Amino acid sequence: MKRYIYSSIVAAVVVICIGTYYIYSNVSADSLPTINIQKISGDEKEIKSMIITGDYAGNIDSMRFYLTVNGVDFKKNNPLIADDFQQSHKINQLRK
Repeated sequence: MKRYIYSSIVAAVVVICIGTYYIYSNVSADSLPTINIQKISGDEKEIKSMIITGDYAGNIDSMRFYLTVNGVDFKKNNPLIADDFQQSHKINQLRK
């Protein structure tokens, strides 16, 4: 009987350790990265009109981001209507 008690204690410890690992990795993966543009050399006014778009893939989902001089803006933070308006406004600015 003692053999089964020790085996069940070891199995419980293993399950708790593995569960803690997966919960911790899932919680830490939810934070979004910070991305910045740093000027190394050249004229600073050249980069003010530049917008870099990309996709960030986390553990659970992926999202589009826009990187400007002001910082990074993830599409998850923008409502759909505001994002469409912002894109059409940018297209009008580029046409001028």
